[in-house]
Amino acid sequence: MSKAMRTTVSAWGLVALAAALLIGVFPVGETFAAEVRSTIVGVARNGSSQVNLEPFVNEFTDQVVSLDETFEFNGLDGSGADATMSFNVQGQAQSDFGVLRGSLNTSINNAFFNPANDAFDPDTFTGTPTALGAQTNARYLDEIDVQGDSPIDHIRLELRITGDVSESPGAYPFSSGYINLRQTFAPSPNANVTVPGSRVELFTNGPVDLTLTSDPFPLVGETYKVELILQLVSDWIIAGSSGSQLLPDGSNVSNAADLFSTIQITDVLAFSDSGAPVNITSAMGASGADYLTMGNAPAGDYDDSGQVEQGDLDLVLQNWGAGFAGVPGTWVNERPNSGIVDQAELDGVLLNWGNTSSPRFDGSAVPEPAALGVCVLSWFVANRRRGVGSSI
Repeated sequence: MSKAMRTTVSAWGLVALAAALLIGVFPVGETFAAEVRSTIVGVARNGSSQVNLEPFVNEFTDQVVSLDETFEFNGLDGSGADATMSFNVQGQAQSDFGVLRGSLNTSINNAFFNPANDAFDPDTFTGTPTALGAQTNARYLDEIDVQGDSPIDHIRLELRITGDVSESPGAYPFSSGYINLRQTFAPSPNANVTVPGSRVELFTNGPVDLTLTSDPFPLVGETYKVELILQLVSDWIIAGSSGSQLLPDGSNVSNAADLFSTIQITDVLAFSDSGAPVNITSAMGASGADYLTMGNAPAGDYDDSGQVEQGDLDLVLQNWGAGFAGVPGTWVNERPNSGIVDQAELDGVLLNWGNTSSPRFDGSAVPEPAALGVCVLSWFVANRRRGVGSSI
């Protein structure tokens, strides 16, 4: 495992890095019409000096990225005894038009701090950091041509976020883990804001199921430039900037954000300049995505073809027993995010065989906020599999 490190700019904290990534890396405006990108970034910090952990994927290049790495740091604990601290990061990020997915699990085992330790050196991988963190990002941009029964001034997106968050008991306040969904208003690169109500702290523990409405996207030229960015952030503070220890020696802490279920657009809402709803007749993205049928894939439609059929069964059989990180990017919906591809995924296909998606847009619209004053078959196939051994 590579433990090379690369020094980057100074920063006050890991959250500052997140903001810099979002604003400074994404090309916005007129440079492209449609794009999907994902990344995983990890950092260690010595006071205000920050370094990137390698081999984290730290460029927005791929539609699907995944990582499972453990880093070890050696030094003296608070009593002067030799100690080893490990930092494990498991992350995935997947971007598609109208759908963003991510998962992030981080843990620190045997945390320690001693002010006599050398500051962490990225070249020799010696010394100890004062903070550790990781972040996954999934984002997409699309230019949407929206037509309606009357002139449209702006659109809003209705979004649904589902998943789970968790954190080990006692980890808070030494962490600042959270999920966050952001939107960008092209062509301004700095108009990057959190979608109202989307931020969820990991220490809240439990399921996440949110239905949200974005801020307005204005008309830019003849289309609406929509950019959404899903962040999953985990930031562990071992010692404060003054050198005072925060995370006690010997601590084993972890947190997790599992949003690989989905964050997706469930509706496009159009409004006139007075805020009155406008009936949408079409909403096509430069990517080819049809936003009037988006978000309505039937269960088991893993390849997002609109129907549960042979392609979905092939995905299951060709990846049978594969770990979640090895699932190909063509597995779009309901991607496994833990364990292996097994009976659960097969059931998803068999129990929904032949089901299709249908247009979810019914011609209705809600007012602008400001204007409001089969199991047996599965069992049979599973038992047949046990009879044929390794034929799958």
